[in-house]
Amino acid sequence: MSAQCTHSGPCYGWIDDEEDVVPAPPSYTELEPTEDESDQQQDSQSANGKSASLLEADDDVQVHLSAPRADPIPAPLAPPAQPPPVEEVTDPYFHHVPYHEHARLRHRLAALADYAGRMRLELNHLVETVGDCRDEFLNLKEYTGGAEDHAIMLADDLWDTQADVRTI
Repeated sequence: MSAQCTHSGPCYGWIDDEEDVVPAPPSYTELEPTEDESDQQQDSQSANGKSASLLEADDDVQVHLSAPRADPIPAPLAPPAQPPPVEEVTDPYFHHVPYHEHARLRHRLAALADYAGRMRLELNHLVETVGDCRDEFLNLKEYTGGAEDHAIMLADDLWDTQADVRTI
C-alpha cells in the first residue's frame, strides 16, 4: 500500500510501506554537462553565432553563460479570470447576449418601453383630437346647408387621417 509523501522538503515520490522516499530530481544548476552535451551545446551555439563560455563557479558546479536572448522570454500566462456567476435567463431575447451586457440591455429596453408608452399616449391624444375635429366638421355640416359637400369631404379626410394614426 502506498501513500503520498509527507516529509518536509522537495519530493516527487511516494512512500511505500517499507521503502524510503524517492528523492526529487537534482536541479539544473547541480548538473555538470557530459562531454557529449557540452559538444552539442558548443555546436548549436556556434551555429547560432553566439559566443559562450564556461565559468567554474564552484569546485563541483560549472555554470554555463551565454549571450542574452534576442527574443524576450514570454511571460507565463495569467490564471483564467473567474467567470461571472451564472444568472438564469428567462428572457428569450437575451440567450445570445454575454452576461455582462444584460444589465445595459435591460436598461436600454426599459428606456425604449418608456418612450413607446409616451408615444402611445401622444398618438391616442392625436386620435382623440382628430376624432373631435371630425365631429366638429359633422356638426358644421348640419348647420351649413350650402357647404355640406365641402364639410363631408373634410370629415372623410379626417376620418382617413384618424385611421392612419391608429395603424401607427
